[in-house]
Amino acid sequence: MYTIYTDGAYSSSRKKGGCAFIILNDNNEIVAEYSKYFYKCTSNQMEMMACIIALESISEPSEILIYSDSMYVVGTYTLNWRRKANQHIWQRFDKAIAKHKKVDFKHVKGHESNEYNNRCDELAVLATQ
Repeated sequence: MYTIYTDGAYSSSRKKGGCAFIILNDNNEIVAEYSKYFYKCTSNQMEMMACIIALESISEPSEILIYSDSMYVVGTYTLNWRRKANQHIWQRFDKAIAKHKKVDFKHVKGHESNEYNNRCDELAVLATQ
């Protein structure tokens, strides 16, 4: 089982987005920490890409719990929200989920006391710079 924390960011002044994730193993040890920047994107797209790239980086089919501060991502998977935009990214998201045994999502409040969510936020923001 893996636990993943994700976050996305967007800087309108730089017209640049960033996504980040941290992957923890069963022993709650960090096995991966990642961030990347993108151009021509939105904040929601960065939230999605953080999850997608994290899921794609785990090669063996696994049970995964993703913590995200994005209700756009969490609501789509836990509340069956309609996908009105970003269809090509949702397709990639579904493909990344399908390769694993089980993927669950939990919402975490952003900018609160969760050290991993705060670290992901920091990494995503740094990627926009």
